[in-house]
Amino acid sequence: MSCAFVDSGGHHTTRVYRYTKRRQNLHIYAIKGFGGEEKELICGHSHTHPIGNVLFNIGVDTAKLAMFARLRVGTPGAGYRHFPKQQNGEPLHGYDEVYFAGLTESEFIQTVRKRGYERFEWHKREHVRNEPLDIAGYGLAALRFMEDNGLKLDAIERLTVAKETGDAAKLIKTAKPKRPVGHINMEIEV
Repeated sequence: MSCAFVDSGGHHTTRVYRYTKRRQNLHIYAIKGFGGEEKELICGHSHTHPIGNVLFNIGVDTAKLAMFARLRVGTPGAGYRHFPKQQNGEPLHGYDEVYFAGLTESEFIQTVRKRGYERFEWHKREHVRNEPLDIAGYGLAALRFMEDNGLKLDAIERLTVAKETGDAAKLIKTAKPKRPVGHINMEIEV
């Protein structure tokens, strides 16, 4: 694992802050989602009080739109989402009908607010949990964070191909991400 983002929203905020504070050296960070069409994927950071760990702000609308764009990519390559299956075609690692319902249940709908302003909002069907979409968006933000801090996706893709062809030992060193030492690049542009 190169990086993980843990959602601090909800009922266990202080617990999440304490958990991630002790694990920042492992690139495990607390995050908080912010809605808004104009937000960047990683739209800033702050330090929590009194615990003092890094809290990344995630543009959840941007994350969800980016995930839907990736779901539309039909062939393996840049931006394609891989969902592994067992050899018999059965879902692997929980990628079942419930997961995909949660991943695709939301719609980004244009609405008209008071005073005539138009805006877009996410609407979800009742009785369908949307955690798969949220988690996929947070994973995309974590990936972007690692790219900004030296992760080379092309090297990881070469390693995957090498594993399939039996040449993995030669490429292992090139696939490891360069981890930031002692600091985090806080000027993240998405």
